[in-house]
Amino acid sequence: VWRLVTWVFVQDSPLTLFFAGFMLWWLGQQLVFVWGERRFLVRFFGITLGAGVIATLVALVYPPAAVPHIDAWPTVNGLLVAWALMYPDRPLSWFGVVNMTAKMMAALVVFGTVLYAIAYGGPGRFVVHFSALLLGWALSRGSFGGFWRTARRNMEEREMRRRSKRLAVVRRRDGQGEPPRW
Repeated sequence: VWRLVTWVFVQDSPLTLFFAGFMLWWLGQQLVFVWGERRFLVRFFGITLGAGVIATLVALVYPPAAVPHIDAWPTVNGLLVAWALMYPDRPLSWFGVVNMTAKMMAALVVFGTVLYAIAYGGPGRFVVHFSALLLGWALSRGSFGGFWRTARRNMEEREMRRRSKRLAVVRRRDGQGEPPRW
């Protein structure tokens, strides 16, 4: 079970460690500002755990998907898609050469993942990547947060109705000016 969360911390090359760390540093600053530190970590580990669970479930039904995976790129790409869809018109410069919007960057990440899947062994090896992208898209749309916000609001309203049944209006006795003594 611990492998469902720890695969993101093991890198297969120093370049992957450098670039994935750089992307997390760059994205993390902006996402922590919007979400806060705790929510950012919850979403980071949520994408990691969710992608691991989805890949494991798909591997049970589709045997080519049963390949070991170590790398931070699926989670980083999921966070990048979430960020890009939260700020679709934000301008970006890719290596200082190509100017584009954040929405175009998200489209390029998805398109690049599809191309890598075609070129390097089919969709089975990239189930983790596709599931992380899907979870990043769902996070940008508020699909998970909306459910929990609604559930919490309903529980709070139920608690307030329960509390209000025990409360009663205290009136002054017989017109006296003195408030009641408890």
